[in-house]
Amino acid sequence: MSSKFRAGRGAALIGVTVAALAIDLVLRTRTPPGVAELTGLIYVPVIALAACWTHRTGSARAAQRVLDAMPNATLSVDAELRITHWNPAAERMFGVSSDQAVGQVATRFIARHWLRKHPLRLPQSAEAARATAVDVVCLRADGRPFRATFSSAPLRDSAGQCVGATVLMRDEGSRHLDNRRIRQSLRGARDERDQADTSNRMKDELLATVSHELRTPLNAIYGWVEVLRHPSGQTMQSQAVDAIDRSARSLAHMVDDILDVSSLATGKLRLERALVDLERIVHDVTVTMQTMANTEGVTLTSSMSAPTGMLLADGERLRQMLTNLVSNAIKFTPRGGHVEVSLEQDARWLRLSVIDSGQGIAPEFLPHVFDAFRRESDAPVSPRRGLGLGLSIVRHIAELHGGSVEVASRGVGTGSRFTVRLPYDRPATNLLSPDARVVPTHPSTVLQGQRILLVDDDDPSRESLAAALRTLGAEVREVGSGQEALAALHESMPSVVLSDLAMPDGDGFWLARQLREVFAARGSQPDVPLVAVTAHADNALRRQALSEGFGAYVAKPVELRSLARQILTLTSR
Repeated sequence: MSSKFRAGRGAALIGVTVAALAIDLVLRTRTPPGVAELTGLIYVPVIALAACWTHRTGSARAAQRVLDAMPNATLSVDAELRITHWNPAAERMFGVSSDQAVGQVATRFIARHWLRKHPLRLPQSAEAARATAVDVVCLRADGRPFRATFSSAPLRDSAGQCVGATVLMRDEGSRHLDNRRIRQSLRGARDERDQADTSNRMKDELLATVSHELRTPLNAIYGWVEVLRHPSGQTMQSQAVDAIDRSARSLAHMVDDILDVSSLATGKLRLERALVDLERIVHDVTVTMQTMANTEGVTLTSSMSAPTGMLLADGERLRQMLTNLVSNAIKFTPRGGHVEVSLEQDARWLRLSVIDSGQGIAPEFLPHVFDAFRRESDAPVSPRRGLGLGLSIVRHIAELHGGSVEVASRGVGTGSRFTVRLPYDRPATNLLSPDARVVPTHPSTVLQGQRILLVDDDDPSRESLAAALRTLGAEVREVGSGQEALAALHESMPSVVLSDLAMPDGDGFWLARQLREVFAARGSQPDVPLVAVTAHADNALRRQALSEGFGAYVAKPVELRSLARQILTLTSR
């Protein structure tokens, strides 16, 4: 009877073990990360039954076979944490045989840093011997650490006293890595979402800012146009023209800034280096900005102590950089204030400084002065605050030249100083670029004697530019396509051709090729310079135009004095 009873309990133990294994396999594939390790708890009753029946019935051999068959590492320890049983799964997990493990203290197989934080309790009572799903860092035979979880149940003797514990362990290394990858993926997804939210917010803020800043000069243009249309507005014609001119230039400047920032962001902004005179650029910008300074009631001066201001650089970009700095200084300097532009030189650097007595910059905002679209939140509203791109463009232009820009201010109300450092390599003075030539001009006769063929399919654009050129004394013939321009060239040869690039009936590139063929048929080189006048302010298109035979590239809206300088330079060769 006793043997039948023991056999029945052994069969029951095996049945419970098989059931636990099946449940574990099912739950492990269906439970989410962080919860799957808890499925090991289903083996705890098996361990407890095996431990109990082993000591109560003496059927240690049958119970041991059950524990050895378990897929998870199972070991038993005595009250001093010495290993008394070590199943095959534990051998595979740790790389240590049962003979080597039995008799060792269990803490040998646990990482020291984990033990320092989580010292093990001796299983000298049922309470101390019981644990559920505890994370632990274990050590393999070769010393490599790995993550595991363990659960334990007390081992009792025939008198019911706790004499140790039976421990179930599961290797969670791969699951830990999976969980870490999941956490990293979630963190990455959150970061990407935050970046997307930030980008969307910045985009909305940019669109709102651009809308506001573009509408301000447009409103002025619309208003003055209505004044000019009214019969009583003729007496205000001069004031209206000046206001429209300022507003149009402001619009052009903002569009240029947006395009420049786009080119900088995509790495497409390239410098067209030549030998330029920085002293001349300082003089020209100071003279140009004098009108704005006088209007704002600000004194604008310049001082130059550099022995020579010659350097290899992109003259137009340096002019743009200095204009941005001076415009910014005037903008935030109150009436009665002072702005000074200085140029100094040492052994290796040219230092270009713009000093103002304006509102100054708060210390906490100084690190963000050159960030795009950043404007000091408590800065007073100015009618020409702009898009917040000018200083960012200044920094990029300086860095593209191998230099740097820095700002200094003692705080609000103390003014500011912007300093650009440009590398100076003592270039030869006989390499002066055409842009550095001084063009003696009088406003009404600068283009006297110039016969200009103007090619543009947009009637308003062509007519307005032709009228402007005629005010400088030029003789202008207007045509609307490349085909018409070719016919006009056969009738009479102009001194210069100004051509748009994008036209439906023979574009500017087609016209350049036809012009080369005409002169080739005559057995001579083309002696009529071509100037591209286009709304596409793109460096790649500019390089293409210059390679196709155009002598200069002018982006719309056209700065008339700059165009006149280009025409005189090309026709004087």
